[in-house]
Amino acid sequence: MPLRRNRRRLPLPRWLRLLTAIAACLAQVAASCAPAGPPPPAADSLRVYFLNVGQGDAALIITPDGVTALVDGGDRFRGAELVKWLRSIGLQKLDWVMPSHPHADHIAGLNLVLEELPVSNALLSAQANDTQTYRRQLDLLREKGVPVTDAVEGLTIPLGGHVTATVLNPPAGLLRTSEPEEDNSVVLRVCIAVNCMLFTGDIGDGGERSMIARYGTAPERIRSQVLKVSHHGSAEPNHPDFLTMVQPDVALIGAGLTNPFRHPSQKALNRLGASGAAIYCTFVHGTLLVELTESTYRVQQMRDLAIRPTSRGRVVPAPPLSPEPCRAQ
Repeated sequence: MPLRRNRRRLPLPRWLRLLTAIAACLAQVAASCAPAGPPPPAADSLRVYFLNVGQGDAALIITPDGVTALVDGGDRFRGAELVKWLRSIGLQKLDWVMPSHPHADHIAGLNLVLEELPVSNALLSAQANDTQTYRRQLDLLREKGVPVTDAVEGLTIPLGGHVTATVLNPPAGLLRTSEPEEDNSVVLRVCIAVNCMLFTGDIGDGGERSMIARYGTAPERIRSQVLKVSHHGSAEPNHPDFLTMVQPDVALIGAGLTNPFRHPSQKALNRLGASGAAIYCTFVHGTLLVELTESTYRVQQMRDLAIRPTSRGRVVPAPPLSPEPCRAQ
């Protein structure tokens, strides 16, 4: 019959027990002193995730009623990452896709989204483009049976019961300028009560001058607290008269680090600074969450595209905005 040995744990040395107790106390103190961080988004807020997609634009709108709209989708190199992120926050479909204009740095990534996720509606500029990327987008919308609405000045799209999206550009018949694809970008003003964010696509000098002429006598139709800066902060748009009409408190620029176009330009930064807007760039601050309610708004810095959902589908914001300023490249 084999012997059974009674095993017992030997007591830890006194010095090790003392060290363990001290470590536990320090951890408790650190936890109690650690900053709680920004509160999660309010249930009644309009959320806009201005995504860091390198040299391109992409923004996800989520309204208090849960209506979703993707404005642009970055280039083809970010499409798979974008789809993965959308699914990570619990989105299995989109109510709207809203490409601003048919350039690849805005729509190529969006094409992959159309391939992977169901989409209920699309808002498109009537300005055509003869590239393979644009033709692929039209084919996908047709194959998926997605209803397409032509964006034209004055069109209002309800995004649930609290939020409206109003098209301010292009006008009927489109603009005839030297850069028609950019100047006929869909300019979209998304509002919850009196707080608004203005999406400007890549509208250039000709498009801005047209809008200054059309809205100069009624600037309240374009005024917005948050401005998505046109054309990645290039030197041509962001005219002082246009900025005077918009009166932005916050200006967001989507651009890639060390991009070949050297966006944003110092000229654009100077103009935005003179307008009094706080300026944030994705290549410095990463993905930004704009949260608007009927009475307030705020901007929070996220952990780039690694946005962590909670059980309620909300996100965990990163620490406060980096003090590093947006800079010309």
